[in-house]
Amino acid sequence: MPLSMNLLKCLWISVPIDHGHASSFLRNNAALLCKSQPNQQSSTPRLIRDALELRRNCTLKIASLVSSLQRSFTSKPAWDTIQDFNLTLAEGKESNMLPSLRFQRLVPIAVLVLVCFFLLSSQLQETPDSDFDAVEGAINRPEGASNADSQAQTPAPPSTPTTPETNSDDVADKPAPSQCASEIERLRAFGLSSQFIYHRRCIQPKHTSDAPRDVVTKIQKPLIQKGAHINLDTCTHDDLPPCSPLTLEVPSKHPAKKYPHLLFGISTMYKRLEESLPAFETWLGGSESPMVAVVVDAEPENEAPKDFEAVEAMYRRAGIKLTCVKPRNSTLSVDQNHFTVIEDLFEAATPEIKWIGLLDDDTFFPSLYNLDKELAKYDYKKSVWLGALSEDLEAIRNWGVMAFGGAGVFLSVPLAKELTPRIPDCINNARRETGDAILRDCIFDETHTKLTTVTGLYQHDLRGDISGFYESGVRPLSLHHWKSWYHAPVDKMASVVNVCGDCFLQRWRFGHDTLFANGYSITQYPGVEGGLDNLDLERTETTWVTNRNDFDWSLGPLRERLADGKKKSYLLVDIKQSDMNLNQFYVFKGKAENQEIDELVEIIWEL
Repeated sequence: MPLSMNLLKCLWISVPIDHGHASSFLRNNAALLCKSQPNQQSSTPRLIRDALELRRNCTLKIASLVSSLQRSFTSKPAWDTIQDFNLTLAEGKESNMLPSLRFQRLVPIAVLVLVCFFLLSSQLQETPDSDFDAVEGAINRPEGASNADSQAQTPAPPSTPTTPETNSDDVADKPAPSQCASEIERLRAFGLSSQFIYHRRCIQPKHTSDAPRDVVTKIQKPLIQKGAHINLDTCTHDDLPPCSPLTLEVPSKHPAKKYPHLLFGISTMYKRLEESLPAFETWLGGSESPMVAVVVDAEPENEAPKDFEAVEAMYRRAGIKLTCVKPRNSTLSVDQNHFTVIEDLFEAATPEIKWIGLLDDDTFFPSLYNLDKELAKYDYKKSVWLGALSEDLEAIRNWGVMAFGGAGVFLSVPLAKELTPRIPDCINNARRETGDAILRDCIFDETHTKLTTVTGLYQHDLRGDISGFYESGVRPLSLHHWKSWYHAPVDKMASVVNVCGDCFLQRWRFGHDTLFANGYSITQYPGVEGGLDNLDLERTETTWVTNRNDFDWSLGPLRERLADGKKKSYLLVDIKQSDMNLNQFYVFKGKAENQEIDELVEIIWEL
């Protein structure tokens, strides 16, 4: 708004001598006085942010001014005192010490004029008038407005929330809306900033037995289409994007099956056992595979014993047959009990059991169907030891050849029978104190069985960002270290196996720069010249922490990590399952220093 118009308004509201008229006018016209809106076509995110902050500060100042007027001109110590002084003046008492009533009435006028000049000078210093136009239209178009302009150009929303125009009395302490419309409110759960861009896409899976699982399928159409700006503070938003359908060829669903012939065992602490339920429920719930847990802190000193019945009931409600046991030797560590649990498992084994699995409490199997299919390749009636080495050659140098426990170790019942009576001696004669090393030495020293490595079991001795692994098209039978060495919601990631079997981590390429690794990420490559055409997707990007070539033997061929800014990743953070759909939520976290805002992509798999 031109300076002259703002000045006229300020002078005009200063004319009324009556304090009630002045404060009322300020209150009712605060929004108009402070209206400063950026031009949608020429503004930048920074200008928009500054404009909104200026409007907010202006409104707060007027609110404070109104409050001051009400206190100073309506209270007894102020207004009535002036009248008392006038009476005194009329009586001729101390007339030389008191200003005239006319001068007293000019004081509030002068104050208002000074405040107006202060606000206008702040506006002129912070943002030029020409950069302001209609910020609200960039966030929430009026009903019935055309979408043509927004489709042609998606304006960057401000990085700070807008403040809705309101009466100045409650601007300072009015809370943000506590609940938006349900379609918007549900998006609040994903840890996004108050303003973000929302995209969605509906996928219609086409199940086929010969779907190209290990090939990057090329699709010309984009996966991520135009999004809507959403403001969670004000519950305003663009028209939500349509859920455009997309057909993808995927493997057939896994047949429904139970696995009572598999018996699992872990050694853990009581609290970790409680916390691990969601992950166990994903792959073990409803399988009819029993599990035995050695709870090392079952009887802590100076405390009541742990409530086994409570945690067993919790697991039972999740469809898991859990049996908790105390350590046979209370002096042994958690690691040592990873080995001694074999005795408890052998005692729990029924004639139906074929394989005994030794796990860490963070070992995760994306698909029990695929694991069972792999185990079926081996003769459970013989003495068999199955497992995987570490991916890190340095770990193998340090620990030797053995089945690393986090990947999952599987013993046939005949081998467990051989080992059980030798467990005390193997503990006493152990050369290392970790369970998988004790198991290795006991098998080598007491039996003729040798390790058989199983492709697809992963110890995951990878630290930091392991997106390169998950985006490589790998087909893992097991995952590990996902809540310690790195962090990934593997239970949510693998939920897509219920939709399309082996499609977990299956890859599709969209256009020239977008890669979809199903269940993990949607990645764009804006900083790579030529896009995906110049990336060898048959090689695994070395994103994890390493300064050696110790992973080539297990995860190669490899390619170098891309520099920061070369790729933009939307990572899966949550899912929602219903009878009709599986909704995946992928989030890109924008960096404020790059003037980026968060984005959310909702992929809806139709069942």
